[in-house]
Amino acid sequence: MSKLKNCIFGTCGFDSTCAQVIYMLFRGFIGYGLFTHGKGKLPPSEEFVGMLGGKLGMAAPEAMAWMAGIGEGVCGVLIMIGLFTRPSAIWAGITLVVAAYAHVFGSLGGGFEVGEKALLYVFAIVLICALGGGKFSIDSAIFRKK
Repeated sequence: MSKLKNCIFGTCGFDSTCAQVIYMLFRGFIGYGLFTHGKGKLPPSEEFVGMLGGKLGMAAPEAMAWMAGIGEGVCGVLIMIGLFTRPSAIWAGITLVVAAYAHVFGSLGGGFEVGEKALLYVFAIVLICALGGGKFSIDSAIFRKK
C-alpha cells in the first residue's frame, strides 16, 4: 500500500530522471511555442516595424523588430534544444515583458485577456532562467562538471 500511496501522492526530487524528462518536455514546448511566434518576424515586415515605431513609439523600430524576432525565433530554438539556455531565456524574457506590457497596459490595448499569453510565457521563461537547461540539454553535455 505504501508504494501505491507514494506513487499517487509522493514527489520526486528535481534531479530525478522523471522530473528531468518532464522539464525537458516543458522546455521544448515553451521553446517551440516561442519559435512559432517568432519565425514570422524574421526578417521583420514593414508592417511590424511600423507598428513598433508608430503605435508603440519605440526608438529605432527596425532594430527593435530584429531583436523581437531573434528573441522569439532564434532564442526559442536555443531554449528548445537546451543550448545557451539561460542567456536565450533572458533575451526572450525581455522581449516578452515588452510584449506583455504593450498588450496589457500599453497602446496595443486589449487588457489582460489579450496579454495573457505573453504573461504566461514570461513566467515560463522565469522558471527556465532559474533552472537552466537541465540534465537533458546540450548545455549539460557541454558544460557539465567532470
